Order: sequence, then C-alpha cells, then structure tokens
Amino acid sequence: MPIPDFQTIMLPFMQVLADGKTKSVKEVASSLAIQFNLTDEERHVLLPSGQQSLFSNRVGWAKSHLKNAGLITNPTRGNVVISDSGLAVLKAKPDFINCKFLKQFPSYLKFIGAIDSSDNDSDGRLSGDELSASKTPLELIESSLETLRKATEEELLTKLKNCGPEFFELIVVQLLRAIGYGGINGEGNVTVLQGCP
Repeated sequence: MPIPDFQTIMLPFMQVLADGKTKSVKEVASSLAIQFNLTDEERHVLLPSGQQSLFSNRVGWAKSHLKNAGLITNPTRGNVVISDSGLAVLKAKPDFINCKFLKQFPSYLKFIGAIDSSDNDSDGRLSGDELSASKTPLELIESSLETLRKATEEELLTKLKNCGPEFFELIVVQLLRAIGYGGINGEGNVTVLQGCP
C-alpha cells in the first residue's frame, strides 16, 4: 500500500484518540502504520533530505492541522489528546477529514490565513488548488527544488550542446577556476582553437 498523504491520515488519527486518553505522537504513528498496513520499509522511507521518515512527517502535519482546527490538543510536549470539538466531529461520523473539511473551524481559517469558508463545495472533495495540499510543505519544497534542479540541468545541457567550441572551452576553464583549479590567483587560459568548424 502506498504511504498515505497527510490528509488521508487525519480521520484515522482522530479515531486513534477516540477513547479520550492522552497518547504520545509516536504511539499514534505506530497505531496508524498498523492501520494502513505499512511495511517496515514503507515506515522508514525518508524524505529527500534524509532527515525524517516520510510517514512521520505526514503524521506530524496531520497533527498540526487537526490541532489548529481545535480538534486535538497538546497537553504536554510530544503528547496529544482529542478535544471536545474533536469528539463531536467523530460522533457525526464523517466519511473523511481533510483541509477543506477543517475550514468550518474559525481557528483553522486563522491558521491558514483565510477569511471565510464560502468556497466549500457540497461534496467536500479536493479542488485543483487543494490537490497540492495533499503533500506536506516540506515535500512541496523538496519536490519543487528537484524540479528546478532538473529543469536547470536540462537547459544548461541543451545550451552547451548548441554552443560553439570556443564558448564551450571558456565555460570549462571558468568551471575549473570556480572549483579551485588555477592556483591562488585563479589563473586559467582559453586557447585559440585552430581548425575547428
């Protein structure tokens, strides 16, 4: 099973807390991993930065959104408990909880910087703008950086393939200087190419 996005995690996160007991975020994450049938390999997939597991990151963002909507609270650092509002939401038996669903709560609107929730559809499904919200902000940043890196790499390679030999030699000499070749003074010379088209 693919690793669920942070919005898919929201309702199960609250259901883990439905008994009203204070639980550690690690305990909740472990229960969620079992509920989503994640393998050990899937639990340990890292973000591109290599600093945190993808699943833990998504659980953390689900927690953050639920907390800012007032559905859960942090009684102590690293621990969570469902709020009275959260219990009321669960009692209503929603089919899902996502960012659009959370817009009904004034504290969540303040959190996301929105003025009102008049753009809600009756079916509650994600709009095109909100599809990107299925990724955490860190995932979006890393994905965007990777896209920019690849685009820059392709553009540079295309330009280098289309340049003349003199320009290519100039670029190589500048690159060698930039990475420290050429001594203290950064010396490097471009030779005059003879017999090149």
